Amino acid sequence: MHKNLREARKTRNKTQYDVAGVIGLSPKQYGMKERGQVSFDLDEAEKVALYLDTPIDVLFPEYFFSSKVPKMHKEAEVS
Repeated sequence: MHKNLREARKTRNKTQYDVAGVIGLSPKQYGMKERGQVSFDLDEAEKVALYLDTPIDVLFPEYFFSSKVPKMHKEAEVS
């Protein structure tokens, strides 16, 4: 489930019907995507983010790295 997406939609008083229309889907198709049963493509995710005026990486954090990956290994010390 896209918890952040649902919360952003509810905060802006938008229905699944409203958002579905923005990306050209039926409310049923959109509901399946919001519940995580079907994936959003990048174009759809971008349109939803713009419509809800929320950064795409906030709505879809599972699709984006939002922080720098730490260095996994230290270089060997030279003696």
